[in-house]
Amino acid sequence: MDPLLFGIATNLATDVLKAAYLRSRDIGLGDAETRALRRAFTRAFGVLATDVVQARQDELTPDLVTLVEGQLRRLVTDAAIAEMLLAAALEERGPDPARLRERFEELGFDPQTFLTDFDTAMSRFRYALADELLQEAGMARSPLFNRVVLAQLAAVRDELAHLAGRPGADESRTPAGRPIREWTDPFALEVHPAISAGADPADVLPQYVRREHDAELGRIVASAMDGRSVIRVLVGGSSTGKTRACWEALRLLPDTWRLWHPLSPGRSEALLGGFAAVGPRTVLWLNDLHDYLLHDPAAGERVAAGLRELLRDPDRGPVLILGTTWPEYWARLTVPPPPVPSDPHAQARSLLTGTDLVVPQSFAEPDRERAAEAARSDARLRDALEHAIDGEVAQYLAGGPALLERYRTAPPAAKAVIEAAMDARRLGHGPDLSRDMLRRAAPGYLTGRQREGLAEDWREEALAYTGTPCRGASGPVAGRPTDASPLVYRLADYLDQWARRARATVLAPASTWDALYQYGAEQDLPAVAKEANRRHLYRRAAALYRPAAEASDVDALRVSAHYLAVVGEVDEALMVYERAADAGYSLALEDAAQALADLGLVDASLTWWRMAADAGNNRAHYAGICAARSLARAGRLDEALEWWERAADPDDDELVWYNSTLRLRCWWNHRIPSGVLDNTVTVPFGNTGAQLALLDAARALHRAGRLAEALRWYERAADVKRSQVVTWYQRQDPESDEVHEVAHWLTQQLDRKSRRTVTDPADVFFKVAWKGHSLAVLHGAQALAEAGDTAETVRWLFDKIRDDGQAVTVAAKVFRIARHAKQAAEWIQRDDGDLAVRVRAHPWADAFREASREICRSGRPDWAGAINDTYGAEIFDVLEPRGAPYAELPHPRHHRLDLADLHRKVAGGDVDQLATIAQLYRAAGRTEEAVKAYLHSAECGKDGFSEAVDLLRQAGREDEAERLARFGLEPGGASLATTRWTTSNRRRCKPTKLRS
Repeated sequence: MDPLLFGIATNLATDVLKAAYLRSRDIGLGDAETRALRRAFTRAFGVLATDVVQARQDELTPDLVTLVEGQLRRLVTDAAIAEMLLAAALEERGPDPARLRERFEELGFDPQTFLTDFDTAMSRFRYALADELLQEAGMARSPLFNRVVLAQLAAVRDELAHLAGRPGADESRTPAGRPIREWTDPFALEVHPAISAGADPADVLPQYVRREHDAELGRIVASAMDGRSVIRVLVGGSSTGKTRACWEALRLLPDTWRLWHPLSPGRSEALLGGFAAVGPRTVLWLNDLHDYLLHDPAAGERVAAGLRELLRDPDRGPVLILGTTWPEYWARLTVPPPPVPSDPHAQARSLLTGTDLVVPQSFAEPDRERAAEAARSDARLRDALEHAIDGEVAQYLAGGPALLERYRTAPPAAKAVIEAAMDARRLGHGPDLSRDMLRRAAPGYLTGRQREGLAEDWREEALAYTGTPCRGASGPVAGRPTDASPLVYRLADYLDQWARRARATVLAPASTWDALYQYGAEQDLPAVAKEANRRHLYRRAAALYRPAAEASDVDALRVSAHYLAVVGEVDEALMVYERAADAGYSLALEDAAQALADLGLVDASLTWWRMAADAGNNRAHYAGICAARSLARAGRLDEALEWWERAADPDDDELVWYNSTLRLRCWWNHRIPSGVLDNTVTVPFGNTGAQLALLDAARALHRAGRLAEALRWYERAADVKRSQVVTWYQRQDPESDEVHEVAHWLTQQLDRKSRRTVTDPADVFFKVAWKGHSLAVLHGAQALAEAGDTAETVRWLFDKIRDDGQAVTVAAKVFRIARHAKQAAEWIQRDDGDLAVRVRAHPWADAFREASREICRSGRPDWAGAINDTYGAEIFDVLEPRGAPYAELPHPRHHRLDLADLHRKVAGGDVDQLATIAQLYRAAGRTEEAVKAYLHSAECGKDGFSEAVDLLRQAGREDEAERLARFGLEPGGASLATTRWTTSNRRRCKPTKLRS
């Protein structure tokens, strides 16, 4: 494109997005999405400008460029037209030409005076926009992947092709898949081979025994033949007959149907790349559906969105989507997550909910009777019925028990290869394992004595052993030729699922992590890196994320930047954070600021907090609060108050909700891990940013001993009428749609499970304000009680709580927790002032006794019992952090639990028992064993890491605890806390100068 025309296109792309700003705001476009749209519009306007100029057949001069830009600018700076063009980008449909002409005429512009044919020019523009968006949204980690439906967009592009005078995709594209009659090999569709058991070699599969789920599957196929697009996912354990059931269902379809089994280069990539070629009467064969949707969550969401669009597109139906998956993967994809800022599987859950067809683990009695009838002429069925345990006939036919026997009795070298494959799979690698990976990993599973006795070619012998068929079925780890790559190896599904349970407590050796890093498939490394990070193997995670980070994978960039900051590579970390922001990670600036603050570079962090606040996306409150917290931790409280003041502006129009954790000082004699709770208990808090800023500032002043100032901030936080939500509501039209929408949104924040309709918005806004008020009241009372001022504590509660009886109940609990109950009781009995008289008007002694009983029963202050439901008790439920507070556990020899029995359970794969073992060791004062058990649990992906850090701190091993918390673990239970971090541990260790 000529540079002059490129300048026009860039300006027009900016203009159209500015003109459509209101619509962009309504649909919540982020900065990364806006940048991606600007690139797409730039190309489209470039094509349009080129066509206009070429139609004049004149030499490109500045005057002509000015004329073209002037005409086109009139088209895009009108808000109505700009919104039509934005809809064309995001809703996969072109603007209505008649409506465009009508709007042009309303603006006094005659389309016929355009420099070229108007309809052709607009068709070219729409084609270029669709084509560019298809490329933009289809890229890995594209910020537009959840905005643009690729399949429908490709169809729109093809529809426009002939109008735009361009080659359409339909003219050259081959329909997806092959005619169904050509699929004659069940193993090509990943049906498990069966045991031989003396069967006729011509019989590829045993006779099929139809079960209850087959009848339902037949009804689904019939529905597809009647013209309805449908999806069914067969859910069951490994080797239960899911894929075979789908294979048998194909027999019901006529030869006019096609079948597509997308596999290469990767499952999700193949599906995304071929969506546009799927036509009517096509079966999408998605065996192991989890590999399409979970292996790369971002790509999986695009796959799910494309499948949803395919199912609802009448012009491309009917299609039949058949998938299979294991129950644990089904749960990950369909069970709603707890309240989090982002839902990683929203599209997948919308696609899959209600589509499951459960395949039983075993044959029911009627199934066994039918199998016995078929077994008269099938030796394999006879063998299975005779030897299968608990009715698991399908598993026996697929060789499950024989595979386990082969594994358990394998020579050491072959067992090492099988276990290396098992661990590679459960650590996140895909099913295709390279020969080099297995060869590199296997030595770590052998003892020194075992390695000494091995032949030079022991690896090849081991692979030959694992690939030998097992009673006619595939071996434990069998080679599989592919068209696109050298020979790959696959772990038998049955062993894969078995190992995920049985080896849950086994720590993979360093050789396996090395092999995954050196020889793992590039598309699988991000998933392996996530597992490393989850297991606190930070150094391994950073290395595994590196290839993805270089490809601008957002998760990889985020983790890499964090790790670089941790080890002191500040400049490089900041550059990576900037790349993450450009790749669409909206929290990159905040993460960079927090990393700098954690390193003690507070002034540098303030620069980044300001950038985060200025970046939009309703993050100014959060940036201000975090900056203030950093300053307060650095002892610069007065500067922090200035940031909190800006974030606490009640007249700010940005209503932003924060789920935060607030801390209450505690004064009871309870064992708290040093360095984590700092003698506090935590309570959940959900409210607006302004409310959180007020409470933050008040607590900071309280901790600094500036009680009078703290109380003034608590007063402001408790002022319902001047809370941000109420002042915002009072500035609006109470009957407006916006007020009702915000009220509904706030209702969802207050209770994620709420489905009620908002009838009185005012009630919602005041309820939110009342929650902040309640917490401010309790914190203020806590501050006064700690200062020993009984009268002022009571006065505070009477002033803030409308019901005197309730105020007395709260006061009793506060005084008991503050260990000032005796002093308070004496004051109530002896003082003649109005406050004491008001207290004596209620059964205060009973309230004090009940408070004491509650604390004795719970062993901790129960803030939920301090106030009743009408006062917002639900926000005062104490959240005990992982592993804390730690009650004194009895010595193991006095405990009913038997350590030997617990260790046996751990050896059997019960990973949750590791925490119990650690607690018993901790109670017995056996610190080394407790730390080892905690870290074992942590490297298995469970809790235990922070508990180990806390225990080391309690033992006075601060340096060791700090290194462990900072650098994490090494594979096999080794802790970097015992070694210094040197150049041998990381690429560079010399800290660099911070950029100005």
